[in-house]
Amino acid sequence: MKRMVIALSVLFILCIVQSSLVLAAAPPIKPIQIVANGEFIKIDIDPLSEQGHLFIPIRALASLGLSYSFNPASKMATVKNKNGDYIKLTESNKTALYNEKSIELSQPAQNKQGRFLVPIRLVSEILGYNVQYEEVRNFVFIDSKDFKSGTSIHNSINNEQDLYIARRAAISLPIVTNFKTLGRVGVTQQYSFPVGRADYYYYVDGPYTTFVEIKNGQAVALGQQQVQDRSPIKKTAGSLSPNVPLDEDPVMLPYRDGNVVFSSIGIGRATAAYDDDNNKRIERTNYMNTYWDVIQKIPK
Repeated sequence: MKRMVIALSVLFILCIVQSSLVLAAAPPIKPIQIVANGEFIKIDIDPLSEQGHLFIPIRALASLGLSYSFNPASKMATVKNKNGDYIKLTESNKTALYNEKSIELSQPAQNKQGRFLVPIRLVSEILGYNVQYEEVRNFVFIDSKDFKSGTSIHNSINNEQDLYIARRAAISLPIVTNFKTLGRVGVTQQYSFPVGRADYYYYVDGPYTTFVEIKNGQAVALGQQQVQDRSPIKKTAGSLSPNVPLDEDPVMLPYRDGNVVFSSIGIGRATAAYDDDNNKRIERTNYMNTYWDVIQKIPK
């Protein structure tokens, strides 16, 4: 019970502090993350979102198993899948060629900071990939037709390495919601897992907290709450009730033995906070190469 109280206290402090930061200043919004076949991909510039379309550097397409070539003279790029189907796109031109057949684009390929950017949904779907947008974290998931998501994530973890891998797998799944979400700030990203487990987590984004369960290979949002700065009033969605104290809500049962918190801070840094064997709270910082690195190895 004591550990659950600590977990609740950590959650309350996270929500209040982050809400205060959002109100006090305008921190930079975290860039859109791209997950290709279950892996976070590293790109050298942030994706560009324009008029409802997402553009990524053409080099990032290699992470999807696509090959590409670029002709700087004509400013034309050719993207090809493993079956030999291809699409040709020209910078600032809404007409493209798919296997030499002309097609019209809603938005043309663009140039940003010397990088050739392509509309990822159109290119991916034309060349046989599934594209899914996740609203909670502002993530885009791109999967090949034969990709099977949902790495096995067990309630019982045998060792530190298993737990580390399982938690990374958990955050690489798209969060599925069957309710209208309360909102998104997009300036903070924190994950709290129960001690020794990877099948539950709650995700904190400013005043919004989303409770997630990993079940049958899916990350399912159980509910969401919004806590305003120092206000006892909260908004809820999904299975959470505004009239039930959080410490009495079933979503907190997995955290009765405490929690570990992983946070993305600043640019390229992450922190992990956990209790050692003497119940002393330990916090350590690590550098991030890809978004996956927000999850760190900690003693089981």
